[in-house]
Amino acid sequence: MDRLELLRAIGAGRRAFPGVDLKGLRMSGQSIESIDLRGATLDNAAFTACRCLEVDFVNVSFDGAVLRNALFRSCDLSGARFFDAELTGADFTGCKMVGADFTGALNLGDAVLGSCNLRGAVLRAQLLTDLHLVGADLTEADLTGAELIGGRLRTARFELAILAGADLRRADLRDVNFREADLQGADLREVEGERADFRGADLRGARFERALLSGADFRGAKLAPNALDAAGTVGAIF
Repeated sequence: MDRLELLRAIGAGRRAFPGVDLKGLRMSGQSIESIDLRGATLDNAAFTACRCLEVDFVNVSFDGAVLRNALFRSCDLSGARFFDAELTGADFTGCKMVGADFTGALNLGDAVLGSCNLRGAVLRAQLLTDLHLVGADLTEADLTGAELIGGRLRTARFELAILAGADLRRADLRDVNFREADLQGADLREVEGERADFRGADLRGARFERALLSGADFRGAKLAPNALDAAGTVGAIF
């Protein structure tokens, strides 16, 4: 199905297109609203500056798609796959993206994922410098080896998440929930981590030089001896 066929079908009142093959679809600059594309194939599609409102993208494949500056609002992208997809400027604020797989995604660090539900999402080894994740839920997400340097993560949830070897230098971690997260070998130098919750987290091998951690909660956390000697921990709970 090409763009004109899709738009004609929508114009005729059709709203459900489950499993439809839309490889190479060209929708740049278009708007789509309140349709069901569950399980569709959108590999190599062009969604540059496209506006998507209340669209069901559950289990959709976006492999090789161009989503540059696309706007997604109230969309469900749970289980979606983004291998080799270009995400520069894509705005997913508030979308549901449970279990989404960003392996191999391009320029994800330039996307906006604030307030998204990313529970169980896969973001392994992604370059996410300055990524906007304020208020996002990444419970049980896999961010092994991800580079989150300078990331805006305030109030985000990383409970039970895997961040082993992640680079979080200079990130804003104020009020972030890391309860029982795996942060082994993570780099947390110079973070702003006031009131961060590290209860039960595995922080063995993590670095905290010049980190600001006043009021942070480390009860039950696994920490190497003297790991916090060069960090600011006034009012921290141990």
